[in-house]
Amino acid sequence: MRSLRTLAAALLLTPLVAGALRAFGFRRTQEWMARRPSTPPPGPGGETAAARAREVARAAGLAGAHGPVPASCLRRALTAWWLLRREGIPVTIRIGVRREESALAAHAWIEHDGVPIGDLPSVVAGYAPFDADFARVPDTRP
Repeated sequence: MRSLRTLAAALLLTPLVAGALRAFGFRRTQEWMARRPSTPPPGPGGETAAARAREVARAAGLAGAHGPVPASCLRRALTAWWLLRREGIPVTIRIGVRREESALAAHAWIEHDGVPIGDLPSVVAGYAPFDADFARVPDTRP
């Protein structure tokens, strides 16, 4: 049942994330998401935080692949980050790049305790990640 609620939340959130990214860019979208009030659901029951992170990442991936709005890796990462953040599970948003012929390719993913979640480690290993923790929301208050 919890998996279905998580999938439903990801299906609803993914189009909002896509629209906000298009309209406002990454930082402003992330700041907006971080300000959303939340009431964390009861703890995961016997689940570990890593298992819950994998479940949420899987739901974000399914929502992005089969939902009303196709989700890029950044949309999936932001969706999973927000859902996990609401539950008090810390994850890091990582963005990496690699050279493909004469162009750069980028990829975004989440990590829990330094372990890629929702992506195979072999996929992530092909990208050189930036040092920045993109999950950290800058304080923009005056």
